[in-house]
Amino acid sequence: MSTRGRKHFTLFADKCVNDFCEKPATRFGFCAEHYEQEIDFQWDKLQAEGRVQPRWECFDTDRQWQEYEVHSLTGKAVRTVATNPCRDCTPEYQREMLAAGRCRHPETVFVRRKGSDIEGFNAEKFRSWTEAVRGERGPVVMMPSVAARMQATTGGAQ
Repeated sequence: MSTRGRKHFTLFADKCVNDFCEKPATRFGFCAEHYEQEIDFQWDKLQAEGRVQPRWECFDTDRQWQEYEVHSLTGKAVRTVATNPCRDCTPEYQREMLAAGRCRHPETVFVRRKGSDIEGFNAEKFRSWTEAVRGERGPVVMMPSVAARMQATTGGAQ
């Protein structure tokens, strides 16, 4: 069975899922060599389909961005539209990026979702962002001052 037709990465495997490879799996079911090849293959495919966007400033390297885009657009929770790294960010990392001048969306509000997951909402999707500001998306973990000003003028969750 070839891995080229896979719809998503395998998260847990003992050995590489690539045909005829007996090396131990390290990342998403692939050995290190085949993982890199799979990222390259999927990246080229996504580019040909016009589904990738330029690298966000909060990523250190192009390769980090490629891996993020590939996992976001081909993983189990496939996003059919442009990725939004703010959803997967954390308040701590955002503070680092703000200090470095590399945060694209300082208005991002972080809320606690079901369980212990934290999700960031930025104003690119204004309705979701305003719902997060109001506390309608879950308990607010961190709200920047611009969002706090908006909450004060529109009313927050009671």
